Amino acid sequence: MPLLFEKLCVENGHDVVVNSVTHNGHKLYEFVDNNDQYTKQLDTLIEKKKFDICFLQENSTFCILDSDSFIDGVSRLIEKLSSSVGKFVLYETWGRKSGSEVL
Repeated sequence: MPLLFEKLCVENGHDVVVNSVTHNGHKLYEFVDNNDQYTKQLDTLIEKKKFDICFLQENSTFCILDSDSFIDGVSRLIEKLSSSVGKFVLYETWGRKSGSEVL
């Protein structure tokens, strides 16, 4: 997704720098766990830079399966990043054409 976003911006005349800290299957609340390696990457990134926009994308079915943890993760991440980010956008993945085996 980060590369697609960057490509769309550049093709439409916008000068952007895109950074990403992602890991397949990771939950948003895991990015505030100080023992997590991706949290450490995120911390290093926000120590060095300020960002106009931060896209938050949850694991595709987690927000339905455990909405309380999803909301908690979003809230905690926004609190953590608010001094380094101007605006937050929640990015929702598309629905699965054939449904989901876990729902």
